[in-house]
Amino acid sequence: MNQGSSTTADPSPDAGAGRTIPIPSDEADRLRALRRYQILDQPPSQAFDQITQLTSQLFGVPIAVISLVDEDRQWFLSRTGLEARQTDRQVAFCAHAICEPDGLVVEDASLDERFRDNPLVRDDPSIRFYAGALLTSEDGHNLGTLCVIDRKPRQFNAAERTLLRNLAQMVMEQLEQHRRHVDILPEHERQLFQFLRTGGNEFERSRRFQRPLSLLQLSFSQPLQEPLRCQVIARLERELRDHDRVASPAADRFCVLLIETDATEARRLEERLRDLVAAIGAPEATSPETSPAPTVSAGLTTIDPADQNFEELWDRSVLLLHQDPDAPPGPAAPAGAAAGSAPVRTILQSLAKGLVQQVDPGSDTHRQGPHALLGRQGFFDAGQQEFERARRFCRPLSLLLLDLDHMALLNEQWGRSSGDSVIATVAQLIREELRDQDLLSQLGGDSFGVLLVETGAQGAALLAERIRTCIASNNFHASGMPIFVTASGGFTSISENDADFTDLFTRAEDSLTLAKQTGRNRIKLNGRPFSRVEKGH
Repeated sequence: MNQGSSTTADPSPDAGAGRTIPIPSDEADRLRALRRYQILDQPPSQAFDQITQLTSQLFGVPIAVISLVDEDRQWFLSRTGLEARQTDRQVAFCAHAICEPDGLVVEDASLDERFRDNPLVRDDPSIRFYAGALLTSEDGHNLGTLCVIDRKPRQFNAAERTLLRNLAQMVMEQLEQHRRHVDILPEHERQLFQFLRTGGNEFERSRRFQRPLSLLQLSFSQPLQEPLRCQVIARLERELRDHDRVASPAADRFCVLLIETDATEARRLEERLRDLVAAIGAPEATSPETSPAPTVSAGLTTIDPADQNFEELWDRSVLLLHQDPDAPPGPAAPAGAAAGSAPVRTILQSLAKGLVQQVDPGSDTHRQGPHALLGRQGFFDAGQQEFERARRFCRPLSLLLLDLDHMALLNEQWGRSSGDSVIATVAQLIREELRDQDLLSQLGGDSFGVLLVETGAQGAALLAERIRTCIASNNFHASGMPIFVTASGGFTSISENDADFTDLFTRAEDSLTLAKQTGRNRIKLNGRPFSRVEKGH
């Protein structure tokens, strides 16, 4: 029986509509069920992408999405015809759909009082038609929907509803298969699963920012009993920094990811950690005459410019581990060995392969760069992550907020479609000025946020002024007539007094407000002008 059809009211207003959004009565259990799948924020999967592409073609719609409704967002497991990876839950059609027993069909959102003021209707992607079929777990919780979206109204007959439900069932079969794979992993192999995912992410970042990254493999000459194995992990975690990572893929194996650690520092750590774990493992030899204390071998490697992905770093560390003079006698590891042991590799292959290869060219990682336009919540999530990293490694971080000037007047004079065209052009102009590591968000209809990673105030100031000038000098047209478009901006850089990303955002907002109050078409830094005042439009 479907348990998600009964609803309660969320006290928070639906963004842009001034209305409440429904919350399923089984919300707490539903979220726990969603977490069990361990699918949120995973890299794209070809199996799910094939379903959304097929769905788009079958229904003749520009957009098809697999949406999972998280606590405060909807996250897109797969999408066709849509750039965003997630949106706020408050504006999500799917947040309404999961509260209905048979999903949701909206034939014309502009006429539906629940959605007509929704920013996803008013602005891009200009939703008019929506149909969502439920993704329901085996225990009856609605996780999200497979939905089809069109920018023009349309009807949806009974046969089409049945077809969409059948396609949604295909999605659930894939999700259940994924969950079963995750469920069979013992705790230590789950650790390795997360370790590989973190390793892939850190490899990508190290390549992008030319930062060091080291990987250490430690192996005992005999397996450790579980209590001692846990003791070794706990001691390693105490010895390392908060941002380093430890996993134990087997009873005799431990792997350590040393983030932003070069070869010299990594070698010092290797000696200390090898002695440390050897001392802990010594009690295993309860009968010295017949059972000598286990020895510890190590394989240490550091990222190389020739490395294409994290798996190459892993393979090299395993090979070096088996070449260690202290390694126990046995067959040499093959050059392609990964995951530390064949059984672990076999078990993890279907789940981990996509994770350790997420830095390959053409793959779509959780960090999409300037080619994707993040939603507000996604931007704040990424901003907080980058804020914490900047704090940890004492790196610069800057934030630029931009508003297009007098857009309400432009829309009134030239029409909404002209305004939408201007906004799309501005988004592209900003993209062209950014680097791969920077993040771009459309925070509102005509408002943009730019997170400048590893960029201090001077670099941010130059970029902000370059973007402002680029917009002001661009040849915009409406109905064949040239129009003048400008932008106001406020930016700031991370300060030692900032507690979190929100402090950075608030200060940039204050700067933006001052820029608009003092004439527009200008940039302000922390409430101070950056460049000379340009004549506003």
